[in-house]
Amino acid sequence: DLFVASVSHELRTPMNAILGLADLIHHDKRLHDEAREKIEDIQKSGEHLLTIINDLLDHAQMEAGRLQIVKEPFNLHDTLKTSFQLLKRRADTKPLNYILNIDPGVPDWVMGDSHRLTQILVNLLGNALKFTSQGEVELRCTAETVTSAQPAMALIHIEVRDTGIGIP
Repeated sequence: DLFVASVSHELRTPMNAILGLADLIHHDKRLHDEAREKIEDIQKSGEHLLTIINDLLDHAQMEAGRLQIVKEPFNLHDTLKTSFQLLKRRADTKPLNYILNIDPGVPDWVMGDSHRLTQILVNLLGNALKFTSQGEVELRCTAETVTSAQPAMALIHIEVRDTGIGIP
């Protein structure tokens, strides 16, 4: 676990540098559209690799009993949209409907850990896309108001549904 934590930490620094340089190139006004698309692919792949590195670091921290869950306000709609968009290009390579459905009653702001939620959603959506060759993959979010709580709260339901061969 110490080795994984050390290696993960050492990999994050150059990965962040690569992503930073790709971002600088991406914003160069002289860049042709074809090159810009390739840079975007580099950025998305780099972000995915950084997610894997962070997952390794999280695993090592979890094994050591030091994983921190943050409780702070975050924009749930933005987190759902970002998680969904991270896998859109992969979804577009298949003959399926890739759907994001956020019920109008879902609050914009909630308390929780946006980063951990993104990790979970990307893993679930990635698995759904991996095992769904046609049909649809849907990320759905609904809210149920709990009026008995003081102050009133919302119970958020998030589900990833697909027509693939995986778990019902």
